[in-house]
Amino acid sequence: MKDPDPVALFLPSIKGGGTERSFVQLANSLAEKGYKIHFLVGNLAGNIFELNSKIKLINFASESLIYILYRLITYLILYKPYSITTALDVPNILVYFAKTLSRFKGKVILCQRSILFADLENRIRIKRLFIKSMLPKVFMKVDYVISNNYYAANQIRSNYVSIGEKIHVIRNFVDFDNIQINSKKELFLPNKFNSKKPTILSVGSLTTIKDRSTLIKSFYYVCKLIPSNLVILGEGPERLKCESLVNKLDINGDVYLLGLIKNPYPWISKANLIVSSSLSEGCPNNIIESILLRKPIVATDCPGDTSRILLKYKPSLLVPIGDPFEMSQAILKLLSEYKFTNKNFKYNLYDLNLELKKYEKLICPGPYEN
Repeated sequence: MKDPDPVALFLPSIKGGGTERSFVQLANSLAEKGYKIHFLVGNLAGNIFELNSKIKLINFASESLIYILYRLITYLILYKPYSITTALDVPNILVYFAKTLSRFKGKVILCQRSILFADLENRIRIKRLFIKSMLPKVFMKVDYVISNNYYAANQIRSNYVSIGEKIHVIRNFVDFDNIQINSKKELFLPNKFNSKKPTILSVGSLTTIKDRSTLIKSFYYVCKLIPSNLVILGEGPERLKCESLVNKLDINGDVYLLGLIKNPYPWISKANLIVSSSLSEGCPNNIIESILLRKPIVATDCPGDTSRILLKYKPSLLVPIGDPFEMSQAILKLLSEYKFTNKNFKYNLYDLNLELKKYEKLICPGPYEN
């Protein structure tokens, strides 16, 4: 009997972030269903996620894009997977080149998880131009483009009309049972953390697109009326900028930048309020998970699916992008009083099994029985 062809997933790293968490969850879920999964990683350093023991992990152990491309080409030639799936702008382009240079005949699936070109502002001009010029060509040459949100999918359809039929929307799926179990695990509080004060929580990277400056400034206004804690779970290049702003506003004793945490759910469970300050979002994992744990939410009305998700969920408030005062007023309102009226919220839209089946149809050859 012929050994089944593997299903390959590739990311530069899995050290944190919504995309990485979702890809690991996808790999683990497919492995549990009996598929032969290969997880390819550019560099495993800093990994905080656990892969299922049934998965073959292939670590390229490099941050060099040229070397990673070489290893991708070699992998496709040697293993000949049924499909290879990746996400994010640069990995999408790398996999396209690897497919072309290796003459790979299997399926290639790219995931456009964020708003189109949303992450380019921090790149140097030549890289921005290269990515903007390459992505349309890449989308044209692959089998499918998966978006986890309708906003980005519609962007691609309107900008690149000829590839409309390749686009599929598959939402981030949520393992409800796992989140409930993990939310009840013991929470270790930082030193001098005052549990008697309300806790405002934000989950996500310390990057420009998450606009942590607006969040911290809004918290400064909140503290003047309601003494509170601000906890931010996530890491990124703007840590020093965040710490400097916290020092400048003299709110050091109330703000906790805790970095990447393997299990954020006890913090979500403990929090009195969840805040998202993003300039744009795809399908925001932290908001969906906070909804599941019945938390009041303040979020920016930014490009993406945030407003669509929160439309029928109360208590939640949308505020303008980059407006610390309006954000502070929304936070104060929900800290003071709120009630749940979200009877019509469709939790099943993010059900693991329903969304997983959509992935199976696109990237898997069929279940493999051990």
